[in-house]
Amino acid sequence: YDPFVPNDLLQYWEKQALARERAKLEQETREALEQQRILREQLERERQELQLQQQQQSHHQQQQDPASISKMATMMMGRGRGRGVSN
Repeated sequence: YDPFVPNDLLQYWEKQALARERAKLEQETREALEQQRILREQLERERQELQLQQQQQSHHQQQQDPASISKMATMMMGRGRGRGVSN
């Protein structure tokens, strides 16, 4: 600060206010990024848990009903050209 330059103090205050505002915005950005990272990790854990549950359920169903494999195979078969239908 130079007391002989009248607007120097005002410029200094403006610079300080801008620096505080910039620091505040950077802090908010860091916090938002951290929250996003936490949410991504939580969603990933939930997705993995659901996949594990689905795998266990499908494995459990196949062990209970061995005929389910053949049922699934017939359901997956398409009805393409070999149906024997003539026009």
